[in-house]
Amino acid sequence: MPKKIIFCSQDPGSANALTPVIKKLEQGNQFTVQVFATKQSCEFFNQAGISFQDLNGKLFNQQVITEKPDLIILGASSGFSIEKQAIIYGKDNTIPTVSILDFWSNYALRYSGNGNDLVYLPDYIFTMDEISKTRMIKEKIPKNKIIVTGNPFFDTFLESNESKEKQPHKDYSQENTAHKNNILYISQPLVKEGKFIPDTKTIDECIKIIKEMSEDISLTIKCHPKEDHLRYHEAFKNAKISVTVLGKSDVKKLIETHQIILGKHSMVLFQAVCLGKTVISYQPIQKKYDCLITNDLGISYRANNIEELKSLLKKSIKKSLPSTDRNQISRYIDGKNTTRVISEIKKILNIKNQ
Repeated sequence: MPKKIIFCSQDPGSANALTPVIKKLEQGNQFTVQVFATKQSCEFFNQAGISFQDLNGKLFNQQVITEKPDLIILGASSGFSIEKQAIIYGKDNTIPTVSILDFWSNYALRYSGNGNDLVYLPDYIFTMDEISKTRMIKEKIPKNKIIVTGNPFFDTFLESNESKEKQPHKDYSQENTAHKNNILYISQPLVKEGKFIPDTKTIDECIKIIKEMSEDISLTIKCHPKEDHLRYHEAFKNAKISVTVLGKSDVKKLIETHQIILGKHSMVLFQAVCLGKTVISYQPIQKKYDCLITNDLGISYRANNIEELKSLLKKSIKKSLPSTDRNQISRYIDGKNTTRVISEIKKILNIKNQ
């Protein structure tokens, strides 16, 4: 009798983390899979060819469940997400729950209602590495709930490099010359009173620096899925440099055709490091810890203020930045993250690995 697994996702990062696991479990006859999604996850599942039920504002509860599952696997979306609703359902019906963490940020907040009360803790949390595990323990998440598997989404980075001699840490930026002086900015919105607003101030600062440089440089802005790209079009339509604003687009192709990737601490910056690009992380507001793990590993470049950003951008254009040890990224993209997740799922369900 196949084991039934329900997946739930709301945010883009959660959908990306769950997709490789869903696709793998749908192969063979050991499992039946049902996927529930809402908000930005729907678009990402559509792009990945994943069949899902769009809850479209409905609560995840007994009314949408046709058959009691053996396991519920979730992302780790922010706010009162369907993941949190599913955790409540799992607790009320004695169904084990697994959350797959997708990034190095807001650990306790993802599983809390008010503050960091951790009232929405699942039975298990699969995380990226020992660094995130240590941080979670410091935020009072029980150690026995945390299992290091890696993020399954990272396996797709390796796939994009297989055509490039299977060398995930090689620098391919010299192979794409069409946009060698075109900086790709990965936008992340500001949150004010629960609403997402464009961070035009940071981009303004970047444009001012670019204008001061004598080289012919243009800027491409890739908007976050939660942002309205038309607001950026309006904000920068009169910029004194060439500015291109993109909404929905192929992120991998954008990364592969740009040499310099700039942003704050987005997952896309991590992906760009994995693809061998020069990555600059501009974080003038200090946080408890750096959400972009490649800064801590010394394989991306962090700017803490406008002067540091100016220096790093100039050096990146002139290709005079200090070299980095890209081999450190290999541990995250060994191609086995999905396999490790499925192995742990089978342990939870008492299924022997074949």
